[in-house]
Amino acid sequence: MSKSRVADSITDRHLLTIIAATRSFTQAARRLGISKSSVSERVRQLEPAVGMSLVRRGTRSVILTPQALSFVDETSASFARIAAIGYLITGI
Repeated sequence: MSKSRVADSITDRHLLTIIAATRSFTQAARRLGISKSSVSERVRQLEPAVGMSLVRRGTRSVILTPQALSFVDETSASFARIAAIGYLITGI
């Protein structure tokens, strides 16, 4: 896997943790500073890459599938630690 694909993979998985926290593509997009359509497109690309459906889209919220929730449970602590280290280094 190329370095750019690894970076995209990590970014996509981080996006999934943000969607889990906000339960909204719109709020996830705001939090990450990207468009809602970018969030939706990244999820659409990630689902076939991992071979499963990750979200169920409702009219007002997004619900993660049990498989996606399991993944988020396993990775969210790592992303939180990365954010904390970034804060310690930069103060932002």
